[in-house]
Amino acid sequence: MLAPQSTALPLWSPTETVGRSRVTEDGGIVKMILSRQVPKNATVGHSSDTEIVGWERGWKARIQYTAWSFLPDDLDMSTGLTSSECCGDKHDKHCHDHSDNRRSSNCSHRHNEETQIQLPALTSTSRPKRVKVGDSSLDSVPFEIRMGMKFTVPAMEACIRTMRVGETARFLCLPPYTDGYTQLEVALRQQRDPSSQHQQARCAHGFASVLSTHTDLLYVSTTPLELEITLLDAQSPDEFERELWEMSSQEKWEEVMCKRTRAKDLCLKQEWKAAQPVLKRNVVLLECLKTSNMIQDLERERILSERPQLVDGQDAASLTLQEFWNVYVSTHSNHALCSLKLEDYESCILSCTAVLDKDSTNAKARLRRAKAAIAIGRDLDWAEDDLTKLKRCHGNDAPFSADIKREQVLLRQKKLLHAAKERQMFAGKLN
Repeated sequence: MLAPQSTALPLWSPTETVGRSRVTEDGGIVKMILSRQVPKNATVGHSSDTEIVGWERGWKARIQYTAWSFLPDDLDMSTGLTSSECCGDKHDKHCHDHSDNRRSSNCSHRHNEETQIQLPALTSTSRPKRVKVGDSSLDSVPFEIRMGMKFTVPAMEACIRTMRVGETARFLCLPPYTDGYTQLEVALRQQRDPSSQHQQARCAHGFASVLSTHTDLLYVSTTPLELEITLLDAQSPDEFERELWEMSSQEKWEEVMCKRTRAKDLCLKQEWKAAQPVLKRNVVLLECLKTSNMIQDLERERILSERPQLVDGQDAASLTLQEFWNVYVSTHSNHALCSLKLEDYESCILSCTAVLDKDSTNAKARLRRAKAAIAIGRDLDWAEDDLTKLKRCHGNDAPFSADIKREQVLLRQKKLLHAAKERQMFAGKLN
């Protein structure tokens, strides 16, 4: 393993004497504080002299970081390794056709047993050279980490847990605390370069082939990794809108019920622009809940006993299947109305269809879907079918009869317009 020499690390010898501390008990990660200041936009109410203590699961940390590794100074960085150089001579090139899952699966088993990455041989004159291998400032937004969520690079999370908002510190991580960084950096580089997406590998041998194009990362897992991290911001789970994968089923349901009242108030005030993002978030949460174990358990209980039952456990003890579907239908119905008012016809059609899948007799959803389809000028046969069903069931009802007649007139006009366009198009081809 290449060990950094003091003469090669001038940045670790600042003009001011700054103390170093161990992040891990074995000294595998060492910290050196560079500066401390509380940014104006920091959301955590800690002063610069107060350390953030007890990061809980789900906290969001926003950071800027730069990473350096130590490579042999005689390594040729301009020439990428071929797959055979990277993974051995037993390389069968059609095992890399990852379009077939079965072949890809066989590939991973085969090459795990037969090949390993072969690093370029070191010479007696090889000396460590400090090389930048990662920089989050290349992205337009700060790098975000959810604490306690099994992040790819555990060492980076361990470093952040020792920091305060506004602090900049340098960390030296020794193997095996560098594990995971190579995979993270390769993924970030591929995300920045869409043309490299086809290089994403499904097996260990495929990853070696991808890594051969990033020679600066070859030694990361076997040499010290230097991280300079600035903690920009830290937020508790209650202070930001969490992603779906961060939330349990019960947390999703609680957020739906919390936002439901606000969405209703905004709709009653006809503040459609303000209501749309609230309703859209609820629609996403409910669609995710629909396929969750919590609702599937309730469905099984209903089938077995023919009556709504509580799901086992305390997490959803207050939720019944009927209550869920009532909220599901009403949320989609309000979202459809809001989308129709804002002329977001595609979203309106999707929400109306979701309502009709659960309640085929819902006249409002059928009328709104017909209106949206006619406004778009697509699926006119579908719109005609909706209007026919509405006229048959609600043709004499005062709230619907006028709307049905008006939409039928618009539908006929749209059909005539489409027919004229088709005649003109085919007439030009026939002539």
